[in-house]
Amino acid sequence: MATNARLQTLTLATDLTITRMGYGAMQLAGPGAVSNAVLAAVFFAWAGRHHAGVHLHLPAGRYVLPAIALILAAGGLLGVTPPGRSFLREKVWPFLRAAASTVTGIASDPAKLALLVTGGLGLPLIQVVGLALSVRAFGGGLPFAQVGAVYMAARLVANAAPVPGGLGALEAGLIAGLTALGVAVGVATSAVLVYRLLTFWLNVPLGALALGAVQRKGHV
Repeated sequence: MATNARLQTLTLATDLTITRMGYGAMQLAGPGAVSNAVLAAVFFAWAGRHHAGVHLHLPAGRYVLPAIALILAAGGLLGVTPPGRSFLREKVWPFLRAAASTVTGIASDPAKLALLVTGGLGLPLIQVVGLALSVRAFGGGLPFAQVGAVYMAARLVANAAPVPGGLGALEAGLIAGLTALGVAVGVATSAVLVYRLLTFWLNVPLGALALGAVQRKGHV
C-alpha cells in the first residue's frame, strides 16, 4: 500500500506539473488513453505468447461482424446528420487535435516525456503487482502475465462505465476475468475485494490529505 501511495503521489505531481506547463485535462486524456492501450497490448501479447494453453474463444461470425456493422452505421449517421456533424465538429475533433498537440509538445522535451511515461505507466504496473500479490496470497496460482491481462481488460471496461473510480465495474471485470482463467470464484472474489480495499479505499484519506496539501500551496 505504501508503494501504491507513493506512485499515486508521483502521478498527482505529474498531472500538476504538466498542467502548469500549459496542458489541460482534455489534452492529458489522449496520452493517458494511449499509455493504457499500449500497456494492455503488451500484457495481452505476453499472456498469449507464454501461456498459449489459455484461450478465450469469441464467436466472430456471430458477434464481431454485427458489432462492426453497427459501429460503421453509427459512424455513418454521425457523418450525414446535422447533430452528428455538430458532435464531431465540437467534441471529437477538438479532443483529437488537443491530444495530438500535447503528444507532439511533450515528445519534443525528454524531461516531460519521461515524466509522462513514469506517471502513465508506473501506476497501472503497481496496480497489477498488487492484484497479483493478492491473488497469490489467497492461493491463486495465476501467472503474472495473465493477471496483467485481466487487470488491463477490466480497467478498459471500467473506464467506459459512468461511475467514479470504476466502482463496481472494475471489481466485476476482475472477478470475471480471474474465474475465466481458472481461479476459483471464492479465491477471485476475496483477492479482488482485498486488493481494492488496499489500493482504493484506504487511499481515500491519503488523497484527502494530499489534496489539502496542494491546495494550501496554491497548486490547485
